[in-house]
Amino acid sequence: VREFVKVLPDKQKHLEYIQSLQNTICMNYRNMTEAELTVEEKMLNLWNCFIPLLKEADDLVCRHHPSMAKALDMMFSFLFCDLKNIVSDSTSGPFLDPCQNAKEMMSKLNYMCMHVNTLSAKLDLLSRSSQQMGEHTIDLTVLTTDVQKVIARKDLWELIAVYTTWLEEWKPMVFSE
Repeated sequence: VREFVKVLPDKQKHLEYIQSLQNTICMNYRNMTEAELTVEEKMLNLWNCFIPLLKEADDLVCRHHPSMAKALDMMFSFLFCDLKNIVSDSTSGPFLDPCQNAKEMMSKLNYMCMHVNTLSAKLDLLSRSSQQMGEHTIDLTVLTTDVQKVIARKDLWELIAVYTTWLEEWKPMVFSE
């Protein structure tokens, strides 16, 4: 809406120029046919209806833009904080203790990974929305690093779970022969 409002004067001049060319053709060469007159009338009526709607939309956007930008920032802050908490949880405490049950840790981390991926997608969407509104762009490189940390932690516990299972299966086999 804002972009079109900026170019509206140019579009209006372009329309007036086309009308003047059309008038010149009518005066010097031929009159417009009934079908051409009908199309011109419809086009001008649509243009005349469009202008007030565009101005109304621009007013609406201008009125609500600050509150929408603030809402986007707040939502981004909440989601980013949630993401940071999950990353912190998944890279500390019991997730650092190799004595923990690997399958249980892997299960918890699978859930955390799904949640982190959902948060990441939402943050990406908010970033694009903010950019489209003409607000500041948000650097999401930290987000990518954080998501990779959780995935790496999950993969590590998955490896430990596989190793533990293999070791449990292997121990009885060594002494069975």
